Amino acid sequence: MQPAAKKPADEPKIQADDPVDTEALAQQVLDKEEVESLLEDLPDEEIEKIAAAEEAREAKEAKQAERSGSSRRSERGKPQAAAASRRGKAVEAKAEEEEEQDDGSSRRRKRADLSERKLATASRRMRGKDKDDKEDKDEGEAPEASNRLSRRGLASASRRSTRGSVREQKPVLSKKAKLGIAAGLLAVIVGAIAYKPVMKSMILSKLDDGANAEAKKSAAGELFNWLGAEALGSFMERLTTERDADVYAAAAHGLGLGAKTPGSRDDALNYIKTVYAQGGPEARLALTVAMESVGEYYSTKTEKGGERPKEALNAMAGLAEALLPQMDAGAEPALRTASLKAANKLVAPGVCRKLIEIAKTDKGELRALALSGIALTATPDACGDLLRNMANKEDDVLAKAAVQGFAKVRDQAKTNELLPLLGEDDALVRLEIVKALATRTNDGAAQAAVVKATADKSKDVRLEAVTAMPALKKLGVDDLKTLAPRITDDAEEVRVATGEALGKLQDETTWALLLGAFQKDLSGKALEAFANSLAVRGWNHNRQKQTKDREALKVGMDLLGKNSALGRKVMVQLTMFGGSAKREAERNAWSDEQWHSWYARLMKRDALTNEAEAEIAECKKHATMEQKTEFEKWIPKAEHAEGLLEQAAALCEPDDREDKSWFDTKLKAYSELRYHLQKNMPLNLNR
Repeated sequence: MQPAAKKPADEPKIQADDPVDTEALAQQVLDKEEVESLLEDLPDEEIEKIAAAEEAREAKEAKQAERSGSSRRSERGKPQAAAASRRGKAVEAKAEEEEEQDDGSSRRRKRADLSERKLATASRRMRGKDKDDKEDKDEGEAPEASNRLSRRGLASASRRSTRGSVREQKPVLSKKAKLGIAAGLLAVIVGAIAYKPVMKSMILSKLDDGANAEAKKSAAGELFNWLGAEALGSFMERLTTERDADVYAAAAHGLGLGAKTPGSRDDALNYIKTVYAQGGPEARLALTVAMESVGEYYSTKTEKGGERPKEALNAMAGLAEALLPQMDAGAEPALRTASLKAANKLVAPGVCRKLIEIAKTDKGELRALALSGIALTATPDACGDLLRNMANKEDDVLAKAAVQGFAKVRDQAKTNELLPLLGEDDALVRLEIVKALATRTNDGAAQAAVVKATADKSKDVRLEAVTAMPALKKLGVDDLKTLAPRITDDAEEVRVATGEALGKLQDETTWALLLGAFQKDLSGKALEAFANSLAVRGWNHNRQKQTKDREALKVGMDLLGKNSALGRKVMVQLTMFGGSAKREAERNAWSDEQWHSWYARLMKRDALTNEAEAEIAECKKHATMEQKTEFEKWIPKAEHAEGLLEQAAALCEPDDREDKSWFDTKLKAYSELRYHLQKNMPLNLNR
């Protein structure tokens, strides 16, 4: 590890008018070894001459310092003279001592001492002591050689400075240099501060005085891109003061850019309102034309799922607030037209209602623009206007636009706003309201209105209400019973919808309605709809009840006689009872005869079962302690009942093995009763 370099002693700061300590400076610039290397090649005689010249120079400088009269130079001269004298004596003494010991060593030391002298001399010459240089030239050949040596030493030191020196000179700045640097820094600071307003002024100059409209518009874009919201005030100022049409268009373009940018949108909308309040007709028209692109921009903003982001809705609402007054009947035609173009895509409160108003009162281009925007701008606040105009028989075009608009927002309208409109004479109005209410499955008021609509005088309204009922969550028995009249509704579409609705519901009330429907004169699509519902519900109903519903099976067999395909479809599902796909495939392949044979066995099985159950019931009635003496005569009856049940169980093979378990349970109970009767052991059996 190398030892740390020694730090040079602190040096006093040099003032502008102070004389320079040339010796110290030379020692910082030149390395002693470098000067010695320069002296290596000089002959001894030349060195003696140079040394003598240096001593003479130091003595002369001491005398000049005493004669000068300058206190400052005198103070500096005395130490220099004394130092020179001391160095001279030291050199002489040292030379004599070294000559006595070793001539070779003496020469090297002499050269070293001389190098120290030459450092001081070279420094003085380097600092520009012109007066001393002139005097040195008069000293003769030896001083001239000394000067050459000094110059050679300085040049060598400069070339070798990259290798480092014993001591390095710190840069010293004069007062003039410091003032120059300060002035430069001040200029930079002033330039930085002045840059922004200067550039802004230059761009605004292009905006105001550009070669053409496009150049001015480009300047407006450049200013906004550079300053952002800070540029909006300049645009507003130009739109509220007298300018030419191109400047208005450029400034309006700039405000439009601000209105499209999140960070400046709110400020831009406020400036836009100010322009509409304070600007002249030309400025307002230019601004309105620019707002069309803004409206288009926000109307196309959507999130995943098609919903519009809140920021876009807020922006459209603010823009609509500014544009709506420009659409009033008293506004200039050109301004009204431009406002309609800008607003007829804004999904914001008030716009749709305004368009309906214009469509009803104006003609030509204004009416066409208004009609084209009604559906696009529909919002819940316009529901009433839309519903009332849906039934406008005098204006079919407006009615159609209103229908489209209401269909867009009906699900957002409040129930209490829609219910009063169910009394409207026009069926189309009532139909749209029922469609809106049908989606509110947990809303009690909406549900009641839908149930009531099943009896509406309009076929379309009844159809919509019946179709909606399975989705309602709070239907009571009375609500469900309102479907009964719809089984035989005058309109086949309603009958079909009723059959489909009964297939989707899962309660006992509608199961009974479904089975009873086949007692009506069903036919065509209605019969098919009810049959499909019976097949769907029958499988689930039997699985839950763990039995084959005999009434449903009778309906299926009756249906088989009316419509073989429908009958087989129903019977397969009614007899599945959790069976496999294999069973379903097999029974789908059964013929009508096979189904009739199966049903006959089922009926026989049921008859045997019913007879056995009746006899066992009679036996159980007499198998009490009080009738113990009569047990013997009831034993044959119990045995007979047991035999009947065994015959019924045998009929479960091979097509209804799943029913066998029921018979096994029953037979066990019968056997237990018979055994106790035989053993004269009375039991109060509850099985």
